Amino acid sequence: MPLNCKSVGPPSQTMARPMFENVRILERGRDEALCVVGLLALCFSAIASATAQVIPAPFGLKWGEASAPILSFAERTASKIETRSGSSGHETIEMPGPFSNQRYQRLEFTFQADRLVQVAVYYQAPEASDEARELLAALRGEIEQSFGPGELLETGSEKNVDGYLETRRVFRWERNGCAIWLISMQVKTVDDLGPPRGEISVVYANLGLGRQLEIDSQARSEQ
Repeated sequence: MPLNCKSVGPPSQTMARPMFENVRILERGRDEALCVVGLLALCFSAIASATAQVIPAPFGLKWGEASAPILSFAERTASKIETRSGSSGHETIEMPGPFSNQRYQRLEFTFQADRLVQVAVYYQAPEASDEARELLAALRGEIEQSFGPGELLETGSEKNVDGYLETRRVFRWERNGCAIWLISMQVKTVDDLGPPRGEISVVYANLGLGRQLEIDSQARSEQ
């Protein structure tokens, strides 16, 4: 027997009954408390995941990465690329296609300070208006499966600066500084009796990253 320990016999039945009842009450209370804690954890987890949902870049790309994966893809697929430089350190890599077994006809990747901030995917709109609406509805449905209903920003027709009648329909989804625009545009001259020329595009952008890169660039220029 260890030193400084006293031998204690088993409790009597009259003492054991309330003791075991208290233990059962404590265990039941503990189980109920754990259940409540578990439910709260699930609720907070669901809220956190919904709040933290970020729109990813398409094609398995990652926001903020350099142009190496895109240039490598172009090299493997023998795709031609065109590079355009813009303001504020923007550079756009365009792949005009064609791409085998794909609906899209053209891709654009925009970098800011050599970090990916925007991807645009372009589709040729069918000449038949019904087919063009079906394509727009299909693309919209694919986005809504992941991000729910989008916001209708623009719809209607107007004459542009070149005198063409331009019909636009624009939807937007936004999550935590990232956004998707679904844009349907048809252009037709007033005297043209044929079907309008149209294009549908899906533009993915990390607005928060782009803004932060602009702030960092301004800070460096002021030093």
